[in-house]
Amino acid sequence: MEIEVLEPFNDQKITNNYTFHLDEEIKEPRYYRMMTEVMASASKDDSVSLYINSQGGSADGMNTVITAISMCECGVTGMLTGDASSAASAILLACDEVMIADMATMMIHTAAYGAGGKSTDVASMVEHTQKWIAEFMEVTYSDFLYPDEFEKAINGKDVYLNAEEIVERFENRDRIRLKRMEMIGIEEEILQ
Repeated sequence: MEIEVLEPFNDQKITNNYTFHLDEEIKEPRYYRMMTEVMASASKDDSVSLYINSQGGSADGMNTVITAISMCECGVTGMLTGDASSAASAILLACDEVMIADMATMMIHTAAYGAGGKSTDVASMVEHTQKWIAEFMEVTYSDFLYPDEFEKAINGKDVYLNAEEIVERFENRDRIRLKRMEMIGIEEEILQ
């Protein structure tokens, strides 16, 4: 009896479509293990969609999701179906593409946190956390919000946006980033 070995179809691409819903409080990092594993193993031919409708939550959980998005080979599409407040807004901004529902809203502000322990430890933690928050706000929102909105947010006020304003801010962010990339290209040509 002769056994025939079948060769795999090398010219066929297998595409997987992964969908995740962030429709509750953003929780601690362990809650997102499956999502981060899928994003880490997704190929450039796959797609990942995040349906977002959340009032925010844990900064640690948010960082886990944002890091997974940044490391994902395929583009991650954020679908804002309702509210993207606080940590959820940062996750949406980390996505490669976004789709905004007509009645979507967004709220941006600095972090809320508490500290306990010896007074010197509390002082060190507060100093460290304030530095982290300032850097996070700059990296995440400075190109997205208009300058007066950014100042308002870093000074402890909530910034609320409706769907039309969210779309407008994404368009403005894209213009700022394109202009920055063009300037880098010009600088590189000058240096050569």
